[in-house]
Formats: sequence, C-alpha cells, structure tokens
Amino acid sequence: KYCALDIHLWSSFNKMEQLLDALVKALGSDHSSLSSYRIVTGGMQGTSTWDEDHKTIGPVIEQTRSCDGADYIREGDLNSKETHDIVTEEALGLLQGDGALAAVMCGPTKEDCKSLDAVSRHKSIDEVIFIPTCPELAAASEFSENIGDIMVRCEKEILTALRATASSKGRISAFVVDPSAPVTMVKIASSIWSSQRSFFQLLTEHFIIVSLMSDHRDSWRKRHNFIDRVRKALVYDPMFAAELVISSSDETMEVGILSTEDTEFFIHLEDVAKNVERRTSGLDVVVRKVQGALVRAQDEFDPQYFRNDDYYLEDSLNQYANQKSFGRQTVFQLTINDGGAPTSSAAIEKALSETIADLEYTVTEGVVLIEKEIGDGAMAATVMKEGTVVVAWDGDVRVDINLFTFDETEALATDFMTKFSERIPKLQLLLRDEQPRGINRVVNFAEDFIKSEEF
Repeated sequence: KYCALDIHLWSSFNKMEQLLDALVKALGSDHSSLSSYRIVTGGMQGTSTWDEDHKTIGPVIEQTRSCDGADYIREGDLNSKETHDIVTEEALGLLQGDGALAAVMCGPTKEDCKSLDAVSRHKSIDEVIFIPTCPELAAASEFSENIGDIMVRCEKEILTALRATASSKGRISAFVVDPSAPVTMVKIASSIWSSQRSFFQLLTEHFIIVSLMSDHRDSWRKRHNFIDRVRKALVYDPMFAAELVISSSDETMEVGILSTEDTEFFIHLEDVAKNVERRTSGLDVVVRKVQGALVRAQDEFDPQYFRNDDYYLEDSLNQYANQKSFGRQTVFQLTINDGGAPTSSAAIEKALSETIADLEYTVTEGVVLIEKEIGDGAMAATVMKEGTVVVAWDGDVRVDINLFTFDETEALATDFMTKFSERIPKLQLLLRDEQPRGINRVVNFAEDFIKSEEF
C-alpha cells in the first residue's frame, strides 16, 4: 500500500514535524515506512503569521556586544594610530619565538609610516629595518613612461640592503607593508619575495608577511594580490595566506597575512581576530579568506589503491534493485521579469486550464481555485488521469508549479512548463527540481534501471 503526499507550507514552518507526525498517524502508518524530502520554493505575500515566522526562520542573531556609550566604535577611531598599532601588534603575534628581525616597507619618510613604532615595540622583535620608498620612485607616477626602469633600480637598492643586513644580522622573520607604501613599492616587494633565491637567502624558515590597508582603497586588491602571488610562487608547505576585514559603523580597513611553518595557523588566526575585537571594543573582524600552499612532496610515496569490491555494497545494491518508480515529479519556480506586471488569480486559473486542454490531458476533477484566507495570492489545482498539478502564485511576481505525471518522460514536463509560461506575460524559469516518486527509497527513474544480472 502506497500513499504520497505533497505539503506546501508558506507559513508556520516550525510546525512541519508536527504536521508530518499527525499525517502518518492519520494514515495508520509509522515512521519506519516513511521517506521524505524537502524543496525550498516560493512563499506567499500577506500571510497572517509572517511576524512570528520571521523570528523562527534562519539562524538566530544574538547581540553579544554592548552597542551603547563608550563600547561603540566612534567615527574616525578605525584609522587612529591607537587602533592601527593594536592591529599591527596582534598580527605580529603570529611570530613564533623571540629575537626576530623585522623589515617595514613604508612611504618616503618615517613620519608617514604608521606601522614602524608598533613593529619596533613588539616583544618578539629585537631589531627593525626601515625600507623607505625610493626617492626617485616617490617622485614618479605609477603610470610614468619610464616607471619600469625606476622600479628596477629601486629593487636592486632594496635587495642590496637586505642582503647586507642578512649577512651581518641574520635573516628576516617578519616583513610588514605599511599603508603609506605606494603600489609601485608593493610590486617590488612582490618581485623580491616571489623569488625562491631571495626566500632562502633572506627569510627565516618561519616567517610572516603582513600587509596593512587603511589608505588608498583603490589599491587594496593589488596589495592582497601581492600576498597571493608570493603564496603561489613559493612551493612550500605549510603556508597560509589570509585576508581580514576590520570594520566599524562607517569605515573599513583590511589586512593581508602570509605565514609559514605554523601548523596551528587557524587557532592563531582566530586569536588575532578575537584580540583585535576585544582590545578595540567595537570593531568587527571577519576572516574573509584563507588559502594554503602547494602540498609538500612525500618521498617514496606508495599509495594504496582500492577496488570497487573492497567496499561493502550489499545495502546499496539491494536498494537499487528494490526501488520502484511510479512517476516523475517536477517543481518549477518562475518569476515575472523585466518589469512585467504581477499576474492575478484569474490569470493563473485560466493559464492552467488552457495548458491542460492544449496538452489534451483527461481531467477527472476540474480546476479548483483557492484565494481566500491564504494571503495575497492564490492556488489552483487539478487532478488528471495523467497525474496532478498545483500552481501557487504569491500575490506578486512569483509562480510555483508542482507537476506529477505517471509518464516519466522529461520532455513532457518541459512542454507543460513552456505552454503555461506562454500564457503569463514575461514569465521566466528560475529553478527546476525533479525527482522520481515511488517506494523503497527510490532515487532513480525507470529509464535509469538496468537488469539485476548486469551488476
């Protein structure tokens, strides 16, 4: 004995399980013989329970921070030196160990460099190399005709200074790009650190790169790309690149981070985000993206391969053999596009009746239209010898069609949708979901089955 039910709820969704239990009981069955699935479709405008539904739909948003008085970030606080120092200090907390040598790439002068003081004071850093923008580069435009030659000369100067420092004081553990550094200097940094030769000569095994972005918003993506280019160029694992977005009520800054040899990077990155939020009392910190590097090659890797019959397949094969499909269910979700006017309940009823007549279906129960006490829209349904169809209109521009036919031909459902759409001006398909209806956990249409002796 088989009974199939389609339940379309456009309000009081929290009662779905109660409704399911009541229907199973009313049919004299139990949950051991029940299988079900859900499809999210359009709703209904003007439902009486919407205010209550709004409280129970989706994730519950809780306010965990006081937004009153001094706890709320004030306009201008995000770009203050105090906030900038906090972000820099916490990002440098990704360093492992003490006695580190750091380099800070800045604008033309130390006075322009917001990060320099915070890096110099950090407990894990013993000495800082100040890398100012080359004077010739500072005087030139990014789009100057000879900018390429100027950048080459500047890169040579910086590399010479870094190599001299590495020879006398050791390799660098932290490289910080200050917001005052122009894009041309960021490109030079990208060229230097994308070189494996520079990587092994100048950087420690565990190092971090931090790129701070609070000024010149139009260059932020280029600064993130610098981090990503280094990640892709250095065949190294473990290596992680992260993008952090730090925002107040009306301002935003971003931070790009690259870290190597940190097997607990995600834990440490979470600490950075939490500490910035805690110390700034009002800033929101979101980790937008984290990417890894290429996986390190394993010497003498000997993988184990499995054959199909190494797996336990009896249950799945029994389900495949015993399932039985009775027909095809297709749910079409449509909308009126391009400024088309909302339709009406009369138009929905007429379109359904004409489509059924056009396809020469045999109607056993005429089209029933329901438009009272269900919201602003309407629902039209009919039972045919060939199957059933329910059309729901939300009172605005959304129309959902739930079509079941004993004939599982896909083209038949497509033909129904096409002919119906032609009768509603500017009605276009958004989504189409289809599945077999039947027994024994059916997941395949009849045309998908093969004879049992073939598998």
